[in-house]
Amino acid sequence: MKPGVVQLRDDPLASSESGAWGAGAPARITFGVLGGSIAPIVKHVGADPQRPRRWRKAVGRDCEDPEVVASLLLARARRENPEGVVLFSTTRVAHVHSAAEATARAGPDDDRALDAFVGLIDAELRYGRAER
Repeated sequence: MKPGVVQLRDDPLASSESGAWGAGAPARITFGVLGGSIAPIVKHVGADPQRPRRWRKAVGRDCEDPEVVASLLLARARRENPEGVVLFSTTRVAHVHSAAEATARAGPDDDRALDAFVGLIDAELRYGRAER
């Protein structure tokens, strides 16, 4: 019997099988998308002089900016859990507004940027391939 509601950690820098067992649940809540990911991504992008330019060319955004990275991570979480709830916490009301605006205005260019961003995370950071 599958649970009616599942709550799953969604850490984009770690491998996880939790999405597979949570996929069939009528209500899916994800959390943890920002907390442990923003700083390591920003640090990684800035750690090599060529990397910021390469990431900007691929993604079309400044991935040394924590707010840009946060918006991309939230977009990724919404794409992974389109019918569910994506939880995040912040102490700044402006971040809530930014997240809502980013979700509302997502379009085809955002899909391409998000695909590039996720591809770079998978290639360079995920599964412990680089220092976190």
